[in-house]
Amino acid sequence: MSDGMRLLDLPAAAQKLIFGAVPVDIRLRCIEVSPAWRAALNNERALWQHVDLSDTSGVTAHISGALLRAACARSHGLLVLDLYHERRPGIYKLDQRPKDERCSVRLSNVLAVLADNAQLTRVRFGILWLNYSEDVWEGWKPKFSHYHVNVADLRRLAEAAPERAILEASVDTILADHSFDCEPGDDEYEDEPFVPRHIPATFHELLAVLRRQAPFQRVHLHTISCNYGFWDERDDDRAAEAFNELWAALAGHDSLRHVRLYRSRLDVTLDGFVDACAALPCLQSIKLLSTELGRTSLPQLARLLTECRALTALEISEREDFFVGDDVAAVCAALASANTLQTMTLRIGSVSSESQQQFWDASTGAAVLAALRMNPTFKTLQVNNVTHTLTA
Repeated sequence: MSDGMRLLDLPAAAQKLIFGAVPVDIRLRCIEVSPAWRAALNNERALWQHVDLSDTSGVTAHISGALLRAACARSHGLLVLDLYHERRPGIYKLDQRPKDERCSVRLSNVLAVLADNAQLTRVRFGILWLNYSEDVWEGWKPKFSHYHVNVADLRRLAEAAPERAILEASVDTILADHSFDCEPGDDEYEDEPFVPRHIPATFHELLAVLRRQAPFQRVHLHTISCNYGFWDERDDDRAAEAFNELWAALAGHDSLRHVRLYRSRLDVTLDGFVDACAALPCLQSIKLLSTELGRTSLPQLARLLTECRALTALEISEREDFFVGDDVAAVCAALASANTLQTMTLRIGSVSSESQQQFWDASTGAAVLAALRMNPTFKTLQVNNVTHTLTA
């Protein structure tokens, strides 16, 4: 008797446990083993009512629309769908082809699944992946297609989702009107005339999402990335007021786990941002990249480390060294007592990829390292291109 037949000789509950423990792609391949296996798998609806195609699911096959359809077709009442994939560090590189990525599920694929499964209770996804795959998968041309990502796609999903479904989403969005001037002859614009690429503002849409206004009442953000924050130097007060509106709305979104800001000025709205982060009970990571932080921001940084109770990772990248002055001591004290913090990445100043430059002031670097060695949970500090591994 074959091993396969022995498995089918087990009680139905044991078969369900075994088949349920393997990733979806392997389960689909098991259907092809024999008619008996096909019947055993297709008749067990519960095996297909939770379809996990996320980056932590163990699925090794390329995650495509065909794989999604094959898995969902057998559910006869899909309840949970997990499609979330963490954004890779190089996804914004213009020479990167989507076909090199593991996930090519399109926005239209997910909309079709939502329309066909009225019993869905939970859907987890990343808007960036769905949009990125939808618009540029065929006939890839960079053309700043990664900037097409906006809250309008989330609106389409929210409107298509069944009434009872909770949507857990990551959103990457542009906050401001912004133009990129692309010179003729650039590799990515070869044979094209000089054309400014315009990016639409999505501030009001993002505010509606964070406030859970219609149609976003059932949207829970687990990750938010905001790029190119709107800021007109002729009207700093108006821009600061708009940012503070965002931070106030952010503070009420208590499922948020990851916040990333890129080129969104924080220098005059940092207090509101820290207040918002401190109010988020699940916030695990913060990335602040080119956010105009200076040495006057050190007291707020100390408060961020002290008041964010679940923070495990902090990354800051600035053009100038801001670890300067008397307030460094307060940051060091906060680092020593931040009992959930595990990793911190600092990129300070204009540093080449080969440079081993760390803190510009050696005494400051020594004080930071000494503080982190006192923290029993802390593991890794990266300063520019130098990594320090710490143990308790």
